[in-house]
Amino acid sequence: MSPGEQDAGLDNAAASAAAEPLPGAGAGIGDANAGAGDAAAAAEQHDIVGMVEAPGEKASSQEMVMPQTLGGMLPLTIGVDGEGEFDFDRAVLRDDVKTLLDQLARKLQEAEFDTLEIVGHTDRIGTEEYNQYLSERRAWAVARYLVKQGVPVTKLRVVGKGMYQPLTNTDECVGLDRQQLIACVQKDRRVEISASIRRTDVDIR
Repeated sequence: MSPGEQDAGLDNAAASAAAEPLPGAGAGIGDANAGAGDAAAAAEQHDIVGMVEAPGEKASSQEMVMPQTLGGMLPLTIGVDGEGEFDFDRAVLRDDVKTLLDQLARKLQEAEFDTLEIVGHTDRIGTEEYNQYLSERRAWAVARYLVKQGVPVTKLRVVGKGMYQPLTNTDECVGLDRQQLIACVQKDRRVEISASIRRTDVDIR
């Protein structure tokens, strides 16, 4: 791929920021009156994120991350199965992709979620370094559009996976000329979107 066709609307600063997850919710809660021995025991149990004193009993809390489907709309992959496409070496959103993201943004305004993860991917053509950058640009193109439609930026986690999670198999698209190869690996050029919510389960013993 050629860096000369980079989308002017996306920049390196946004792309590098994509790799850093936004801070999530706190790990758990603890009773200020709990003894030092109880705190040490809780720390040794990785599945327990907090300890609180209950009347005559002890309660432990466990945090769970639950996927949100928004009535079947998520998880969503843009660029596969007719859900829009990314042109070769580009991170520009087509009009049909924008229409789909408009629908998603409306559902998100009514949904309960903590994190919206947006993951960009590329095909195998080109260098590892450039494809990593391009995958981040694609993810941020989707993220920026959703933010403009009212999705809170504080709930976004935007990352790029480069060329190393393709949908095509290694034995596919071999022995082709360049234009045939570009068409064959189209579905590898994609952005995946998923949402989740954190729930805390309290167990009283």
